[in-house]
Amino acid sequence: MHSSTSDLVTIIVPVYKTKEFLNKCIDSIVHQTYKDLQIILVDDGSPDECGAICDDWAKRDKRVYVIHKENGGLSDARNAGVACAEGTYITFIDSDDWIEEDYVSYLMEGILNYDAQVSVCNLFTVRDGRADPWRKPDNRYRVMTSVDAVKDMMYGHSFDTSACAKMYHRSCFDSIRFPVGRLYEEVATTYRLLLSQKRVAVGMRPLYNYVKHSNSIVTSRFSPRSMDMLRASKEYMAFAQESYPELILSANRRMIYSCCYLFKTMGYDWKQYPQEVSELKGIYRKYYRGVLADANASRRDKAAILLLLFGISPFQMVWHIYSKLTGREGNS
Repeated sequence: MHSSTSDLVTIIVPVYKTKEFLNKCIDSIVHQTYKDLQIILVDDGSPDECGAICDDWAKRDKRVYVIHKENGGLSDARNAGVACAEGTYITFIDSDDWIEEDYVSYLMEGILNYDAQVSVCNLFTVRDGRADPWRKPDNRYRVMTSVDAVKDMMYGHSFDTSACAKMYHRSCFDSIRFPVGRLYEEVATTYRLLLSQKRVAVGMRPLYNYVKHSNSIVTSRFSPRSMDMLRASKEYMAFAQESYPELILSANRRMIYSCCYLFKTMGYDWKQYPQEVSELKGIYRKYYRGVLADANASRRDKAAILLLLFGISPFQMVWHIYSKLTGREGNS
């Protein structure tokens, strides 16, 4: 393990059943232009060769440390990495993704140059061999208060709720961990991490390569567990109502987005989930007028709301076409 220094960066990589992607991921990390790294590979009880691959990298690079643990899910693996982190700053990389060589340097630049405690970069969505930036890339940084950054994130303007493509001061995790056993755990956590600090530096260079494939959570089909997304959105709403009234409009938008996304993932089997459909319809009816009147809500959001007025099936058909054309169907 490393000795803690003021500029040490800990990179945490949860690993589970990604043997075909793992070497590329780790190779992109060890070849960062920023060298002062602690690289924690968390083998989350992977049943394939991932554990051996991690151990091999630890033999090749002294900055690599491997945790082998029983399978506990993505949140549990990230939490295990946080518990062992020695860096002043922490960033997360999913083991089926990879990063550009100046990813860490760029995020550190945002923190050090703008006296921020969290920094963000843009990402490429990689699908079927095609890589497209999630938002229009440029070289500017925007420095936001944590409240404004959460608002921007929950509207899906500049960056999304993913734990990745971000760097956090370790104090973010003084009292916050990812909820174990839940899907869409980032929706329930990232806003709390940001609000624990004062300033967020948001950069738009796409330096994180986010791979979409058939095994991804966000591209999988609906199950009752998928309602964890709505649960997280309700928690954000309650949090805003209690502590941050200036975030309530963004919480309205998040509720509507969750409904639209979950209706989309149900596909044409939505009639098999009467209880979930009933709950989502109730949320939709409660919030859609407010989001339609919200100047900060995007035209895409408002188009989705209007489509749902015609019924679930027409909405699904149009969003399916949109997703195929744009590659956008994640949890923004």
